[in-house]
Amino acid sequence: MQPSFSSKDSESEERKRLERRQNRFAKESTTEINKSTKSVNKPNDILIGTCEELEKNYLRLTSAPNPSTIRPLAILEQAFPFVLNKYQLNNDWSYISSQLKSIRQDLIVQSIRNDFALLVYEENARLALEMGDRDQFVQCQTQVETLYDSGCNRTHLMEFLSYRLLYSLLLGDCQRVNRTLIDIHEEKLSSRKSNDIDIVLDFCSSFRRKNYTQLFILYKSLPRRACCVVNFFIDIYRKQMIQIFIWGFTPTLPIDIVTTMLAYNSNEIYWLKLELNSTETEGIFHCSSPVELHKQRAKLTVSIERPIVTPPAFQLQTEQVNSTTIRIHVIPNGYIGVNRINCHWDDKK
Repeated sequence: MQPSFSSKDSESEERKRLERRQNRFAKESTTEINKSTKSVNKPNDILIGTCEELEKNYLRLTSAPNPSTIRPLAILEQAFPFVLNKYQLNNDWSYISSQLKSIRQDLIVQSIRNDFALLVYEENARLALEMGDRDQFVQCQTQVETLYDSGCNRTHLMEFLSYRLLYSLLLGDCQRVNRTLIDIHEEKLSSRKSNDIDIVLDFCSSFRRKNYTQLFILYKSLPRRACCVVNFFIDIYRKQMIQIFIWGFTPTLPIDIVTTMLAYNSNEIYWLKLELNSTETEGIFHCSSPVELHKQRAKLTVSIERPIVTPPAFQLQTEQVNSTTIRIHVIPNGYIGVNRINCHWDDKK
């Protein structure tokens, strides 16, 4: 006679079988994770280059870095002054740019973030400023900030805080400007005062007040590389000042006033001629009077860009935008005009 099994016994056996199966898979997955973690955390997995070349052109990595093409820290410390000395002899920006980017790449793939790495980024940022290479300056400036925050040598912190302040201010990044001002204030309390940073702060104050006359006076007094930061944006504000000069001096504009007020060099006068669309005779620019453009047209249809309040006393200046549009600037006395009216004409009417 065959023994009979109850339903409870069958259920308990099935439950035990499922538990054994789950435990087996759990052990296997844990073992695999531990193996992969150990393989990643092996000290041998830290990349250390073996290349001994002092000069190496920059090439973008498209695959995992090969240690035979990466220079170790000891070689990089020799390569850095070597390429800088060579640059001082030939002044070839394309050469030093490629060499420094290659050094930076070798530092990154080997996770080298020490005082030497900071030195490379600082010098690369300075050279990029002098050559007007905005992209490289921004890249290096960002890394410099990160290395300062990680505890590297902060000898040149105030210098790069001034660059960050000027760049953020002229770019219009108000939050970054405020954070940088706090950092500068804290640094001034903990270190000796610097005349250079005081000039930069005065420049920023004039910019915020839109006192462009004082702005260009201080621009001439800025430290050389701080002036290079401003040069990324300076032509924007020069054009605004040129418009103000045209409103005040049309139809003629004295060259000496323009060059002095806008901090132009003599070799930049040609650019100014193109900007003013004018001719030069005996130290005077002859600018076509924008007001005369209206007299040649039959009718004007005026559309207001935004509501404006015309003060009792104002200046009215026009500007030809293209063949069908004249822009009228309403300038309250004592202010720089910001209210604009677009005027369109139709000769057929």
